Amino acid sequence: MSCIRTYLLVVIASVLAGMIGAAFGTGTAQAVVSTLVSVVNPTTSPVASLNVTDPGRIAYQSEAPVPANCFSGAFCDFAFGPVPVGHRVVVQHIAGFFQFSPVPTYVNVFASSPAPETSFYTPVSNNGDTTGTSAFDQPVLLYVDSGQTVTVEAELFGNSGAFLTTVGLDFVAVSGYELDCTVANCAAIASQ
Repeated sequence: MSCIRTYLLVVIASVLAGMIGAAFGTGTAQAVVSTLVSVVNPTTSPVASLNVTDPGRIAYQSEAPVPANCFSGAFCDFAFGPVPVGHRVVVQHIAGFFQFSPVPTYVNVFASSPAPETSFYTPVSNNGDTTGTSAFDQPVLLYVDSGQTVTVEAELFGNSGAFLTTVGLDFVAVSGYELDCTVANCAAIASQ
């Protein structure tokens, strides 16, 4: 008996829903007409488009060994060359490895593209004698425009430390991406 009752309730609900729908749906049906459109995109004058999976970035990576002028001092300057005309380099990581003697209290690494600059302190480890090392991979965000030079500087603080060198071991590397501003205009960087 309960099975018949359930069946009747479902049928009555369906009929009521149909009646309510018919009462409110008195509009007329309209057909959608479409027209075939042909888009011409010649290679001599292509239509500008945006591919969201490829933001127009060119991978950028450069490494510089510890320069000779910083082996005897507590200050070291790494230059990665000028940014090509019509391009912008966005530095996202700075990595490096230094050796020094005696062990400094801390190492400050800073990068600039004239201005402003970004800086951070690197970890310092003592090798158990008078020497120490510093290895780092720091995320940063630095914009360097056409004609400017990507520059990273390191400075030792405390204990009169000086940079040492082991050929092929001490270095600073920068990585990120390069934008071609001749393809898509690179907007000016706002600074306040």
